[in-house]
Amino acid sequence: MLTHRQEYILKLVVSQHVATAQPVGSASVAKSREIGVSPATVRHEMADMEREGYLTHPHTSGGRIPLEKGYRYFVNSLMQEVEPDNFERQAILEQFREIEGDVEQWARLTASLLARLAGVAALATPQESQVVRLRHLELVLWHDLLALMILVLQEAYIKRQVISLPHATTQEELTALANKLNYLLAGKGAGEIRVQTQDLSPVEGMVASAAARLMETTEQGRRELLWEGISNILRQPEFSDSRRAGDVLDTLEEPSTWQPLFQQVIESPGVMVIIGQESRQEALRPCSIIMSRYGSREKGGGVIGVLGPIRLQYDRAVGAVRYMAGVLDQQLETANPSL
Repeated sequence: MLTHRQEYILKLVVSQHVATAQPVGSASVAKSREIGVSPATVRHEMADMEREGYLTHPHTSGGRIPLEKGYRYFVNSLMQEVEPDNFERQAILEQFREIEGDVEQWARLTASLLARLAGVAALATPQESQVVRLRHLELVLWHDLLALMILVLQEAYIKRQVISLPHATTQEELTALANKLNYLLAGKGAGEIRVQTQDLSPVEGMVASAAARLMETTEQGRRELLWEGISNILRQPEFSDSRRAGDVLDTLEEPSTWQPLFQQVIESPGVMVIIGQESRQEALRPCSIIMSRYGSREKGGGVIGVLGPIRLQYDRAVGAVRYMAGVLDQQLETANPSL
């Protein structure tokens, strides 16, 4: 835990380094009226914070820059979010009024606005109901202990999966099992099916759970990803190396990178901040990602966010993402007042 003085020093180092991309010296920090100590005292505090992993110095005699631990402490404990000002809000709402009713344009407009507000790359997925619903399922005997499960979903998806059976069975028994599950589960989403498994026999519950998992996989894979402002991050000094920039760009275009992360965001309230090594994707570890869901499973919704270097203006980026998620929530409420 940092002392009050160390927290203030860390806050200054983060803000100055984010603004300049340069190491921050003790003399620069000591100029602040609120700090009230000499550059030597600041250097001593910085050295302590460096030993604890919050700061580092890239050059022997130079100033300090934040490490990921320092940024995380800043985000969790020191940051004051900066949402768009009144002028920006009026301009944002006016642009949404211009495309009122054109739901397909909401995500692209949001990504464009976020890229401008945060000064980095921005992403958005279009509004879509995440819930796929079961039309009917079929079970075909594959082997004594294996069956082919075929799901036909109301959204015109057909999914197949081989499932293990707890004991040898016949096609007649599988057909009877499928008929019963169709009677009980037709028209339901994965979450509703999971709830109902507690009222089923063990083998019925096993098949229903397998169907729910397959439906959830379908839901996760349906999201179209829209990007705006990618050139913003390519202009950052952290991505001046063409190989590093190429690795990041390749990862942005790979759907498998994002689907698990989208599901994590959908299941989490509020704004999620992922800093550097916290990312599961190695190519994204030079980056920070700030994301939020909007909407709901019932009304439809999606995910929005920004991506930039770890040296990110977190207060403004988090504030922008939170505000834009709120705008989209309001748009959905207005468009679907009865839901």
